[in-house]
Order: sequence, then structure tokens, then C-alpha cells
Amino acid sequence: MKIRRSWSLYRGWWVVAAGFAALFVSSGATGFGFSVMIKPMEDAFGWNRSTTVGVLSAAGIVSGIMSAPLGLLVDRYGARMLMVVSAFVGGLSLMLLALVSAPWQYYVLMGVGVGAARAGLSGLGPRTAIANWFIRKRARAFAIFACGTATSGLIIVPMLAWIVTNWDWRTAWIIL
Repeated sequence: MKIRRSWSLYRGWWVVAAGFAALFVSSGATGFGFSVMIKPMEDAFGWNRSTTVGVLSAAGIVSGIMSAPLGLLVDRYGARMLMVVSAFVGGLSLMLLALVSAPWQYYVLMGVGVGAARAGLSGLGPRTAIANWFIRKRARAFAIFACGTATSGLIIVPMLAWIVTNWDWRTAWIIL
């Protein structure tokens, strides 16, 4: 007699889905989607291009610096709490970008806040969790996770362009 198994999804795939979503938003905020925000922010503040785009370098530096201590925390406590805290810090920083009025505020929120969150959301957290959950299908899991970046370019850019056109860049930061 043939035993019929009910279909159930391996819990590791939920980890991949969470990592995909984190990479999707992180790439949208500091990559593809950021390109939609540059011109409206420059027009609103009168900032030059180096002030507006320089924050990406600051975010990259902060992300790199934060990776070492966060790596120790992930090894000791796991990736779950790191991803939750990083999502909170990153989301709050993105929403608060709607309130900036000076370059220093912009650099604190985007450079430090989003940069620190990026280390946990798209760097250490999901990669560690996926590596821990998968052995046989690890390459497939990482490939699906990595598609978050490309998918971000396909979805977030038109979405943010539509929001900026119909409302403004401040609303786009809040929604992102």
C-alpha cells in the first residue's frame, strides 16, 4: 500500500523568502530605487550631486565597519534577532528620511541608519541563516535569495517613479 504524504514546505524556504524580501528592499533603497530619488531631492534642497549621492559611500563604509561586530553576534545568537533589529532600524531610517531638512540629518539616517541595517539585512543575516538551513539545495537557495536585487530593479524603480510623479519623494521614502 502506498502512503500518501501531505505536501509541506520546508521551513528553510521561509528563511530564503525573508532574505529575498530584505535584499529586495535594501537594494531598492540604496541601489536602483535611489536613482529615482536623486533629482527630486536635489531640486527640493538645492544640494549638489555629490552631497546627494555621497551618502551611498557613507552607507557602504558603515555597512563594512558594522559587519565585523555583527558577525560575532550572529555566530553567538543567530541571525533571527539581527534581521529583526536591522529591519526595524532600516525601516525607521527610511521613513524618517521624509523629514530631513539638512545634509547632516540625511547622512545620519541614510548613511548610518540604513548602512548599519544593510549589514544585517542583506549581508550577514540572511546569508548565515540560509547557509545554516540548507546543505543539499544551498546553491538554489542562495540563487533565489540573490534574485532579490534584480527583482528590486524591476519592481521598485517603476513603483517609486510613479509615487514621486503622483505625490513626492518624501512619500516614496515612507512607502519604501
